Amino acid sequence: MKKIIDIIFIKYGVISVTAQIIFIRELMIIFGGNELSIGITLCSWLLGTAAGSFVFSKAFTSERKIKLTVSIIFILLAIILPLTLIFIRSIKNILNIQTGELVGIFSIAGLSLLFLLPFCFLSGALFPALSKLFHYLTEQGRERSVGRVYILEGAGAFLGGLLLNFFLIKHLLNFQISFLICFLCLLSALFILFLKKRTLYQISIIIIFSFTYFICLFPFSDRLEKFSEKLLWKNYKILESKNTVYGNIVVLEESNQRNFYENGIFLFSSSDIMSAEESVHFALIEHPEPKSILLMGGGINGGIYQAVKHKSIKEIDYIELDPAIIELGRKYLSKEDLPPKSYKNINIHNVDGRYFVKKCRKKYDCIIANFPDPSNALINRFYTIEFFREISKILNDGGIFSFKLTSSENYINNTLAQFFGTIDKTLKKVFEDIIIIPGSTMTYIASNQKGIITDNPDILIKRLKERAINTMYVSEFYLPFRMSKERTEYAASVISSVSKSELNKDFRPVGYYYNIVLWSTYSSEKIKNIFNLIYNLKYKEIFIFFILMLFCLPFLFLKKKKSIVTASYIAGFSVICLEVMLILGFQILYGYIYSKITIIIASFMGGLALGGWTALKIIKDKSKALNWLKKTQLIISFLPVILAVSFPILSGTEKLFHLTEIYLIMLIIISGFLGGCHFQFANTLYMEDSLKNSKKDFGIIYSADLLGSSIGALLISSFIIPLSGIFISCIYLFILNIIALILLTLYTK
Repeated sequence: MKKIIDIIFIKYGVISVTAQIIFIRELMIIFGGNELSIGITLCSWLLGTAAGSFVFSKAFTSERKIKLTVSIIFILLAIILPLTLIFIRSIKNILNIQTGELVGIFSIAGLSLLFLLPFCFLSGALFPALSKLFHYLTEQGRERSVGRVYILEGAGAFLGGLLLNFFLIKHLLNFQISFLICFLCLLSALFILFLKKRTLYQISIIIIFSFTYFICLFPFSDRLEKFSEKLLWKNYKILESKNTVYGNIVVLEESNQRNFYENGIFLFSSSDIMSAEESVHFALIEHPEPKSILLMGGGINGGIYQAVKHKSIKEIDYIELDPAIIELGRKYLSKEDLPPKSYKNINIHNVDGRYFVKKCRKKYDCIIANFPDPSNALINRFYTIEFFREISKILNDGGIFSFKLTSSENYINNTLAQFFGTIDKTLKKVFEDIIIIPGSTMTYIASNQKGIITDNPDILIKRLKERAINTMYVSEFYLPFRMSKERTEYAASVISSVSKSELNKDFRPVGYYYNIVLWSTYSSEKIKNIFNLIYNLKYKEIFIFFILMLFCLPFLFLKKKKSIVTASYIAGFSVICLEVMLILGFQILYGYIYSKITIIIASFMGGLALGGWTALKIIKDKSKALNWLKKTQLIISFLPVILAVSFPILSGTEKLFHLTEIYLIMLIIISGFLGGCHFQFANTLYMEDSLKNSKKDFGIIYSADLLGSSIGALLISSFIIPLSGIFISCIYLFILNIIALILLTLYTK
């Protein structure tokens, strides 16, 4: 019986993490993938889970009720999961949101909480409910029951994350995955209902149920997938939808034009000759004789087709992270969009652009980057001073680097000017000469030597004619308008008039904070003003820490064991912040290698489970729980300091690539391990109470831990890191954890 219950705990972890990833991926398609929208969604998930754990920690006293309740919760989860997916995909229809339309901050917060709350609340409720179930059936202590659920849930999350990312997403659609999760939920309910029946009876019931489910219900998932996709992409004909480990790619058709979207964000259209020409010719005609080209994105929708019109080019290296984009492009795009088959000197690299540049030993005449705007920390890595320096190292003398950003055709407001000012200042720190080409997209052309690039359209028109390049838009009629003196001088004067511009750095990514400010203007002018006010504060680091303290103060007014609850809250906040910073650091230093990021997240969950198991073995003597908790809190306090010291050292040790990679993974395992230990020690100490409370408080520490994680998930990547940088953020965490340590030192039973 004990083994069956353990399997249910593991399945609980698999169900929770798999549903979380599916829901967040689906909501990214609706809301876009910037750091704030992801933070709001994750915060809503954790808040709902914390609420369910808190409410259900106070309920259910009898074994009969708890068995029935756990079974009902699993059944409800199985019903709610596919319904939630349908509702998420119906948001556009319900609110009349057009494809490509930005959703405001308040709408994201309200909708994510509304749609996620039912599932998250019940998922959170399972933690104290399963803990009580184990307590009743095995007659073990309350704290050991909670500890066991915590350990095995972490182990299940570890297994579920790996299974989802390495197998399920690659081979199944989201509704098929959701129906598998529903099967696990219903199977768990059956296990509990027939827990004390004979083994042969149990096996018979499970076989009959499994056979019936996969024959009768599972095929229905394909119909729901097609039905809900039509709701999601209304007014479009869906040619194909494909899930990859990087996201969801959809090919849509409208008026004979085919549009490609990734995670709901527009990538490119078929036969968009203007964008294809601008993406490469602006840079290539600036170079006297380009021979070697590095094209980062944008090659599959006409970029390479246009580039090979320059007969001097001998070789093109093309980087596209997701091979599915190339696969679908070849299937649905015309020959004018695709690389010409006659041109053989094209090397396609399915790898992260930052990783490729860092490890590259070749040099190029032109490097053209076609990345989206820096809406999150992941994309911001391609607009930092460190990346520009890496680009400069692989450029030949007189080489040219080009990229573009979304702008406004005729008017640049103050917020947009601040954003461009930061990029402009960062670029000028690395390159000798820079020109900008204004328009609906602002094109930057930079060179490592003076006198190579020019803003004189007559010279560029002459080169076009000499090279006999046939173009439709980047032509003798278009260039004088696009590069007119009035337009370029206006753009330059607006950008230079910005009073305050900071360098965009890897470990202080202020670039994507500006992008969040720009995005916030679609919600409310007041929100934008608040973001700007915080950024422009003279002592904003002190203000941000003050805000963090305000999130901790409510716990100090608790009547019972406020020190333990506050410490658990701060530990949850700190551990998720450390996880985010370690993942961000790994991406910055070594590129976005998705499988390894998955391993890092799985390593964190594995460390969490291992820490919980170790602590459970240590605290057989409950009287020593407080001492162990204080020791763990002390180590957690200094972990951010170690991280702050490590990143600058690691960024200068490319030769020790594999050793530093192992070091970062070890750090994230340790942070998970310490989080697991902290939870077990705090839970044991909290639950050591009088007999009258013996049936209560099974999920209080878990709720506090999740609440801290939810606030941390929202604040760390959206505000704290871009405004203060990783080093100052680590100092914040150090001070908060020292305060928690002081509270624990003052704690008396």
